[in-house]
Amino acid sequence: MKAQTTLICLFIALVVNTTMIAPTVSLSAGLFSAVERIAARRALQHKSAAVAEKKAVAKAAEKKAVRVADKKASKVALAEARAKSSWAASKKRKGLISMAERSGSAFRYNDLRNKQLPVTRMGSDRKVYRYYPSVGKARSDLRKGIPAGRHLTASGPGRIGRPIEGATAQERYGLAYRPKARVTVTVPNDSLVKKGKVIGGQPGYGQIVPQRRTPPSQVGDLHIIP
Repeated sequence: MKAQTTLICLFIALVVNTTMIAPTVSLSAGLFSAVERIAARRALQHKSAAVAEKKAVAKAAEKKAVRVADKKASKVALAEARAKSSWAASKKRKGLISMAERSGSAFRYNDLRNKQLPVTRMGSDRKVYRYYPSVGKARSDLRKGIPAGRHLTASGPGRIGRPIEGATAQERYGLAYRPKARVTVTVPNDSLVKKGKVIGGQPGYGQIVPQRRTPPSQVGDLHIIP
């Protein structure tokens, strides 16, 4: 009877212990599952952050590449625009010259051509002529001097003889007017001038264009052309 009672007590104790251990095991399992879920969530968050960071870096790199490409394209476009502008200006200049040639305006073409001539220095003193459409203008230059950029003949007094007539001078030097007066001008050695052929005149005749003002002391011998 005593042994039977002992067995019953042991059985009750075993049942009680089993009942108490089961919730503990279940609780532990639940805790482990929660920790795993938190860890998984954090890992997913880290992964998402890394992916987002990669995308941000890639997007920034793409924007930079676009800016660089736009900058290069702008430079190329600017260079092309400048080239086109230069070409257009050159074409316009050539067009003006062609128009002057077609219209027979040798005087205008002469001015355009003179702007492109190189500046040189005179190798020696030279006496040349300047023709005027009026006597009053010639006398004014005798008093004040000749401004820079005015056209002079390339040669002057040669053999002694009768001065040429106005119509002859106009035809020879391609003047836009029939001259009424002429002065003799001394161009000193080392003077800065532009030299070129006469446009619209007779072949073999040239002209010089001083780049500085000619003082009255170098202007003289007024000749009135009938």
